[in-house]
Amino acid sequence: MLQQGDDIRFTVKLDSGRTVSFYQSDYSDEQGRLQLVQAYACTVYSSQGATVDGDTFVLYTTAMDRAASYVAGSRHKDKCHWFVNGQELDAQSGQADKGQTPDTETRLKTLARCMSINKHKAMACEYIAEQEAQQEATQQITNDNELAA
Repeated sequence: MLQQGDDIRFTVKLDSGRTVSFYQSDYSDEQGRLQLVQAYACTVYSSQGATVDGDTFVLYTTAMDRAASYVAGSRHKDKCHWFVNGQELDAQSGQADKGQTPDTETRLKTLARCMSINKHKAMACEYIAEQEAQQEATQQITNDNELAA
């Protein structure tokens, strides 16, 4: 029989046969409410616009750019836990090719660099407009230089 103030212990048996135990107080909010929900993995883009009441878990890959990293890391209200494949990150640092294992600082710098890459693809019309603007600017500079001479 449970009484007011009792801390409930949960024991969960995993598919692997291993058991994991935790107390309600470990995951309760300030009011003592346990918000336990069954959740499934989803892609970063399918989670756009969603807000998770609780923690989120992100499996980061170097294929994720700045936008995907932002969306993945901003769906939570409480904590966001990032899981990173160290070998994949080491390959991006260039040190793995030299037979070296990067230190934590190098890995964090590599992670920051990978997460800051903008892989936004421009439309052809944007590219053409940008090229025309550059040509006009170059022509204007040439004209100004000729007038000054």
